[in-house]
Amino acid sequence: MSGLALNLLGPVVVTVDDQVFDGLHIRPAVALCVYLACRPERHRREHLMALLWPDWPPVAAHKNLRQNLYTVRRALPAVTSRDGRGPVPLVLADHDTLRLNPEAVVDLDVDRFAALLRQNTIETTEAAVALYRGDFLADFYLPDSAPFEEWAAARRADLRRQLLAALDRLAEHALEHDALDEAAAYARRQLEQDSLRESAHVQLMRALARQGERAEALTQYEACCRLLRAELDIEPAVETRAVAARIAAGEEEQARPAVALRLPVRHNLPAQLTSFIGRERQIGEVRQLLARSRLVTLTGAGGCGKSRLSLEVAGSLREGYADGVWWVELAPLDNPQLVAQTVAFAVGLRDLSDRSIQEALIDYLRSRQTLLILDNCEHLIAACASLAESLLRVCPALSILATSRELLSIPGETMYIVPSLDMPEPDHQPPDTLAAVESVRLFIERAAAVRFGYALTGENASAVAQICRRLDGIPLAIELAAALVEVLSAGQIARRLDDRYGLLTGGSRTALPRHQTLRAAIEWSYTLLSEPERRLFARLAIFRGGWTMEAAESICACEVLPQAGIQDLLRRLVEKSLVITRETKNEMRYSRLETIREYAEEKLRESGELEQVRRRHLTYFLEFAALADGHFNGPQAMEWTDRLEADYANLRAALEFAFDCPELVESGRALAITLGGSSFTGFWDRRSHFGEAKFWLEKALEPDRVPLDPAVKSRLIYRYALNAHIYLPWPKDRVWLEEAIATFRALGKPYRRDCANQGFSVVGQ
Repeated sequence: MSGLALNLLGPVVVTVDDQVFDGLHIRPAVALCVYLACRPERHRREHLMALLWPDWPPVAAHKNLRQNLYTVRRALPAVTSRDGRGPVPLVLADHDTLRLNPEAVVDLDVDRFAALLRQNTIETTEAAVALYRGDFLADFYLPDSAPFEEWAAARRADLRRQLLAALDRLAEHALEHDALDEAAAYARRQLEQDSLRESAHVQLMRALARQGERAEALTQYEACCRLLRAELDIEPAVETRAVAARIAAGEEEQARPAVALRLPVRHNLPAQLTSFIGRERQIGEVRQLLARSRLVTLTGAGGCGKSRLSLEVAGSLREGYADGVWWVELAPLDNPQLVAQTVAFAVGLRDLSDRSIQEALIDYLRSRQTLLILDNCEHLIAACASLAESLLRVCPALSILATSRELLSIPGETMYIVPSLDMPEPDHQPPDTLAAVESVRLFIERAAAVRFGYALTGENASAVAQICRRLDGIPLAIELAAALVEVLSAGQIARRLDDRYGLLTGGSRTALPRHQTLRAAIEWSYTLLSEPERRLFARLAIFRGGWTMEAAESICACEVLPQAGIQDLLRRLVEKSLVITRETKNEMRYSRLETIREYAEEKLRESGELEQVRRRHLTYFLEFAALADGHFNGPQAMEWTDRLEADYANLRAALEFAFDCPELVESGRALAITLGGSSFTGFWDRRSHFGEAKFWLEKALEPDRVPLDPAVKSRLIYRYALNAHIYLPWPKDRVWLEEAIATFRALGKPYRRDCANQGFSVVGQ
């Protein structure tokens, strides 16, 4: 087999060697083939199963995926390779993932359409418009697969927007060259796609008037007015009314001579001086969101790369907005009253009338197909929200991509949380595997910029991986760390990360002040918090690995933070990207990046409340563990085991704190006994934490600690010996077991010797 082509603009047509191929007719198989071709990166099987069979049981969905993959491979077993050496399989599969073979040549009309538009000449734009036979997957529907249909709808809207922008530019070019029939045809084709496109109505009016068809032009204007009033409840823009008035007065426009062969690129996006690493999936997802939502807000922690991601998305969409893509940098602005002025300046509006700048901006953008990028809205959130809502209500062709550490919280807003870069796995990985990880790629590339020839090697791979993990994959932090390779080795950087805020300084002199050090990036968010929010932000640092709402309310409440208000304050910290949420088994858990937690712990220590909050944390988790232990012999044993596992990092922290304070050692011993279990099988046994059981029980039994009550000592020894035969033959197990039994006898406590397991276990107590 040689030439394979998928024509997806309009009815789906598969061709092989330029001949229509109908051997692939099972809809899920076609959908699988189309999706892999349009998104050629690697996909996990679970993702494809959820995409194509979202409501099927996992076993059935997995079987369907295998069957449809077999269908695709049987129908299209091999295609031309890029090097021309011979046929190669279309799809590559392993145990976990599927992907389109990167060596396979597959012609996609959607790719040719985009490539032609990128060349941005009259000829290539005309060719792209001619290639557009119809909307993406126009006649294709996959029953019972809402996720696939949502993906297709978003891609369809994105491509349609690019078509409209191309038609708009061609219509304007035709009007400039007095090609009035062509101008009218391009305008009518726009209106077939979007009857509310005011700029297309104006183009058609101008073309008709200049052809001497003034009555038809005015009829078109009346049709435009009716549609805008009926559908959007707005009047035509001032410019549209002015064109209609000139036509009514018989003032025909004259063609303006022009010789430009390239269409103008309307944008003010700043050129980037460094390469963009990874994020291919995120770019695609944000583009999909913009295709179905006119306001998308990128949120995330400071330094996670919101601004850079928005620039990459905007750059990929330049051809899709006829009237431009405009970058509005709000970070240097302090006065909320100047937000509208800043936006107007960015889009090139210079209005000298006596109208307010916001009124002028609304009128200017009302009929324009424009994308605004409002960057760094968080410190001007109310003003940005008010302006965005006003613009979106009366500018139907306007879209806004905002970046902010909290949402604008206006109707129609779609949130996208910008994640950290992919990080290396905790296990050791060879350099060639690590080199493909996004955070590692960023570190190595930025390091090579300050130290020529710097590369990932067997010697530094482990340290680089540790740096990227400990910095939570935060791009800003990784770039600051990479700059240090001029004076420190990767191993030295990794070892010094305990003082990450002191270490990671000295960013670009031209960067915003809050992007020059890691501390400044976090402080920017902290300074925008109210006093109650700051208090809770600091107190939450006591948690390790996450927490529940109940834990936050119990531990963090105080005189100035009433328990009843914790929920609302925690919600606000989530909205400001300082806390992360994750739902597990019908319970919402909260967490934060370790980089942010360490900064919050500094604030908690500065407040003088660290000791008090630690004691409340210990008390809460001692009671929590006792409550769980009480359920271990009942039907909810598994549920409570899972709940303890989810909070095991907190339980460890509570044990560490208790054993570090002589007056709290008894609480630590009580917690160790509880985790060991009041019955034969405790939490440590259930989750095979035998090594940790040994460590903590030995710490509880250390003779230099607070004197042991005989009953407490017997229970600790009992748990120690009981775990011994499960984990390994500990030296003290038999001696301590006999001591525990003797203590039980002396105290009159029940016990039972069980010789079935190595002859020395004890059951009961």
